Amino acid sequence: MGSLIHRPRPECFPCIVDVTHRALEKTGSSEETKFNVMRQSVDILAKELDRGANLPAVSTKIFRLISERTGNPDPFLEEKRLCNQISIPLSQEALSQVLAVEDEVERIRRAALVSIAGNTMDLGTSGHSFDLGNFQEEYEGIIDQGLAIDDSEKLADILSTARSVLYLGDNAGEIAFDRVLVAAIHTISPRVTFAVKGGPISNDATLADAEEVSMFDYAKVITTGTDHLGISLDESSDEFLSEFESSDIIIAKGQSNLETILYEAGRIRKLVAFVLRAKCRPIARVLGVGVGDNVLKVVDMSKQA
Repeated sequence: MGSLIHRPRPECFPCIVDVTHRALEKTGSSEETKFNVMRQSVDILAKELDRGANLPAVSTKIFRLISERTGNPDPFLEEKRLCNQISIPLSQEALSQVLAVEDEVERIRRAALVSIAGNTMDLGTSGHSFDLGNFQEEYEGIIDQGLAIDDSEKLADILSTARSVLYLGDNAGEIAFDRVLVAAIHTISPRVTFAVKGGPISNDATLADAEEVSMFDYAKVITTGTDHLGISLDESSDEFLSEFESSDIIIAKGQSNLETILYEAGRIRKLVAFVLRAKCRPIARVLGVGVGDNVLKVVDMSKQA
């Protein structure tokens, strides 16, 4: 496969509109407020979502508008709490099983699948849904499905000489399953840093979620210094940028991290392992997989620009 190229596609418009509406419905605002915010959001899309746009940056602007206009900084707070509550016992069982695997490559492979199974807990992709009441069955199905792209051996080999690893977290709930992959990485590489958002946005994980799932047991936990979806090299804190630059490899979890890293391809000259479930057609096209496929793909970003 050649360079990974991602750009907005026609279906990105209704996706963002749908997610915006769902977030507004959670705010408890009046119908008039919700109507006006939707109008402003559509205006932002019309002005800023072109073929060369940074999709998560556009969505970030809309989420910030929702918080500002409704006075609700965290519309998905209750859903995030429920996701964590369901994930913690399942992930703890998975952690014991993964750490008992003797072969390093297989340990990474199984841990990646556990982490990807958690990636289905996504409230920010239109057309994608999951049932919290039936999550264990869905989780087990994803594990059994396996990886459509499997760079587990390559990742294990890189980790064997890596001095430091930066793991970019994604969603609440999912972060409990990320802890399993972090723990597996920690058995090979001595220093792992896990980054969460600096403030609430969509259902992305924050420091509170990292504390709830005991991420501190296996990694140094920092924030990106911003609530920006994915990463923003322009908005992030000096602490995050220092970790980003000094790490030997970055583990990028989920679609928004993939999108923003590919958008910044000319500024990132590092090894990146993309770990995710392709939940929409644009992302599936980028990776050359089907919607619903599981991916662990290691990319040398210095060869992407």
